[in-house]
Amino acid sequence: METAKTKISIPEAYIEFCLSGRHPQNVYQFCKSAKISEKVFYQEYGSLEAVKYEVYKQPLHEALQMLSEDENFKTYGTHEKVLSLYFTWVQQLTEIRSFLLFQEQKCGVKFYKDFFYSFYKDFKDFADEVIAEGIHKDEIPARQYIDQLYSKGLWTQLMFIFKFWLHDTSKGFERTDAAIEKSAKVAFDMIGHGPLDSIFDLGRFMMGNMRS
Repeated sequence: METAKTKISIPEAYIEFCLSGRHPQNVYQFCKSAKISEKVFYQEYGSLEAVKYEVYKQPLHEALQMLSEDENFKTYGTHEKVLSLYFTWVQQLTEIRSFLLFQEQKCGVKFYKDFFYSFYKDFKDFADEVIAEGIHKDEIPARQYIDQLYSKGLWTQLMFIFKFWLHDTSKGFERTDAAIEKSAKVAFDMIGHGPLDSIFDLGRFMMGNMRS
């Protein structure tokens, strides 16, 4: 029945349509292929572009939902929480890997712009929350002005991981797993207690003595 075409099945139908070697030119064409009415489509989405964005952001939403339901996740430190999200997100992305490769080949640079735009706010909300928690627990030092850039650094890391994974041909994406581990370690070595604090201390010392 038409009413069974839910918000979940419309994205699935969109993926299937694209991977069949075509690309829907308009809502009418898509609905005819998916065997639903335009009325049903517009009850859930305002445009085909909205469906595409739903497909792009769904893996992150699913990953966040899975982690929110994991009691162990709540006990993790900041580093472990970020790692858990990266690994879980990549696992969810695997479900639509063929579609993502198709979109990259078809749209080039625009694909990356649309893809990352679709869930930037959702990831930043997550990153801001775990970083604030890390600062509160003194896992991450509070650094005036600089700590506001932490979430942007994690966002840049997420983009690197995605592009690496999308072109990773290793068995079970073993190279991606290693890239996640190593890049996250570098990130938290930088923002955690360590050499960066010594650099800041030296900077403050030099500025103070230059004024005196």
